[in-house]
Amino acid sequence: MFLEKSLRDPWFRSVSFYFWYGLYLLNEWTLNNRKVANHIWDFLKCQLFYIDGGCQNSGQCCKKLRLTFFGKSISTFKQFKKLLKKNISYKSFIPEFKKNGGIKHFSCSNLSDDNLCQEYLNRPQLCKNYPYSGFLVYDYIRQGCGYKVKQKQKYTHVRSHSLNKRIKKVCLLNKLV
Repeated sequence: MFLEKSLRDPWFRSVSFYFWYGLYLLNEWTLNNRKVANHIWDFLKCQLFYIDGGCQNSGQCCKKLRLTFFGKSISTFKQFKKLLKKNISYKSFIPEFKKNGGIKHFSCSNLSDDNLCQEYLNRPQLCKNYPYSGFLVYDYIRQGCGYKVKQKQKYTHVRSHSLNKRIKKVCLLNKLV
C-alpha cells in the first residue's frame, strides 16, 4: 500500500533514490539475493517512475489478466482454488484454459457491456489498487486504460548492469523510449 501511494505522487521523495540505489548495490556486491533485489527494485521504481492519467472505462484492466499468489503466476486450476480459499473476492475471475489444461489468463465476470464494474464496492483489493498494483507486479500498465507510466527523471549514472536492465525494461514496456 505504501508503494502504491508513492506511485500516485510524482514528487514523492520521502526516501531518496540514492538510498535505495545504495542498498541495491550493497545487495548486489554482498548477498546477491534475488528476493532482496526485487524488493528494493519496487522502492526504486517508485523513485524513478510515477503514474499519470485516469480511467477511461475501457475494461482493459479486467480482461486477459494474470493473477499471482505469493508472488507466482497462477497457471493451474489447483493454484486458483488455493487462492480462492485465501480470498473469496477473486471468485469473479474466470480462468481461460490453454489446450494442455493450464490457465492462459483470467477475465472478470463483473465487467458490464459498457465496461463498468458491476461489483465496484465489493471488488478485490487488486482492482482497488489498479493501476499501481499492476505496475508494481508487472512493470507496465496496459495500453488503452487511460493511465500512463512516466519517468520522474533519468538517471544515466546508474552503474549496475542488472538495475539498468530493469529500468530499460520498464521504459520499453511502457513505451518511454
